[in-house]
Amino acid sequence: MRVLRRGWHTFICLHLQVFVRMYSKIVVGVDGSENAYRALDSALSLAEKFSSEVYVLFVVHIPASAYSYDAFGSLEVFNRLEQEGRQVLAKCEEVARGRGMTVHTELSSGDPAQRIIEFASACGAELIIVGSRGMGRLERLLMGSVAERVVRFAKSPVLIVK
Repeated sequence: MRVLRRGWHTFICLHLQVFVRMYSKIVVGVDGSENAYRALDSALSLAEKFSSEVYVLFVVHIPASAYSYDAFGSLEVFNRLEQEGRQVLAKCEEVARGRGMTVHTELSSGDPAQRIIEFASACGAELIIVGSRGMGRLERLLMGSVAERVVRFAKSPVLIVK
């Protein structure tokens, strides 16, 4: 995990038994950040090489603590985040079309790392790609890194894009 936290380059985390594999299904988690679009670009590049299907997932996440302040306000925030998710997924489809490709998109809600792992498992994905947001130590300590948790708990290889 130290490499994930301190590294500046894109890297892939593989289980020991995985060396060379053609990926027929790739899941990429996006959040609208620059690194998420880099992750999408990596997914599309690999999909071109391996003739893979690409599944793009946006997860709407509102921490439980937000609901304790104002449940109705949190619903408004959730709706806005859901709309943002739809826009991000539409942009991902547009990027793929620009490269002559199609992607499957999915909007979900909940814990991002958990949803990415569950979605990848449900799709039968052989590779998960996520962007690293480059959180500072305190933010990572308080919130945890989605990329880090995906690497820890996913059964399939994970490509972290920075």
